[in-house]
Amino acid sequence: MKKIFYFLIFFLVGCAGSSSASKSDAQPNWINNPAALYSSKKYIAVLGTGDNLSQAQNNASSSISKIFDSNIVVDNSLNQEYIEILSSEGLFQNESTQSTSKVSVKSDQKLFNIKFGESFTNQLGKVYTIAYIDRQETAQIYEEKIMDNHDKILFFTERASRAKDIMEQYAYTKAAHTFSTINQELIEQLGIISQDEKEMLILQYSHSLIAATLRELANKIGFWIEIKNDQNSRVKNILVKVINDLGFPISPKPLLTFVGDIRFSDVDLEKENQEFIVWELNLSMKDRENRIIFSVYEKGREGGINRSSAVNKTYYQIEKRFKEKLKSDIYSYFNSSIK
Repeated sequence: MKKIFYFLIFFLVGCAGSSSASKSDAQPNWINNPAALYSSKKYIAVLGTGDNLSQAQNNASSSISKIFDSNIVVDNSLNQEYIEILSSEGLFQNESTQSTSKVSVKSDQKLFNIKFGESFTNQLGKVYTIAYIDRQETAQIYEEKIMDNHDKILFFTERASRAKDIMEQYAYTKAAHTFSTINQELIEQLGIISQDEKEMLILQYSHSLIAATLRELANKIGFWIEIKNDQNSRVKNILVKVINDLGFPISPKPLLTFVGDIRFSDVDLEKENQEFIVWELNLSMKDRENRIIFSVYEKGREGGINRSSAVNKTYYQIEKRFKEKLKSDIYSYFNSSIK
């Protein structure tokens, strides 16, 4: 009888234990239906999965950013200009750090105020979590950011209108355009968060007008290029493309000039059926008073089945290395004149 009694106790304890484990391992409802916890009227919420919590959160952040996919291109260089202008000494004190608070950057989208909610790990170790945006709270953040940029855009356009020098006019108009482009992205994102709040925005500037003015000013700022030892003008052609991409023309009456030289030296690395060269490129941009604004020096080594092949690889590397750097340096020059 005692044996039966003990058996019943162990059986009941065992059943209780297995019932508890089943409950703790049960998949929560929010995994299949995030709206059960986060109403779509109040939140934008998506599920993320991964092998650990960090991976699941990254996955959720990437998924939520896809909701905000935009036709407006705000690349890294533009974001860098934005921060560079904010960091200008004495211009907007203490704002460069504020501008990046509460920011998440995923899938080419910079989003504000992404938060993470519940998480769950199943028996196989797969982690689930929710990323969400509180519509009302986040809309307020976006409105504040948009209107803060709005005030700076008006500040820059007013400075541009008072400037007498075309270089200064361009610098302030370019700054206004940078902030206006950033605002275009923020406004589009705000429309996804809250269309009502977007429609209530009152803007006292025209992005298209600023862009048109910037193009007109750029077309009046001519460049000239003089590169020594530049066979078939290959370095010059690289620079022309960079300059034209920024909207500036090549002009015999320039306001800015690139000067420099490229040199090649043969080097014997004792490798059969291959020829090698060492190359050096010196490049400087000068203003109309012939003062050096910035200089660039690069060197490298390239090889090929013959010298011509090595030279071709050199020009490819020069374009690859210099294209984005020169754009950044040219814009940094204009940004440095903003006061």
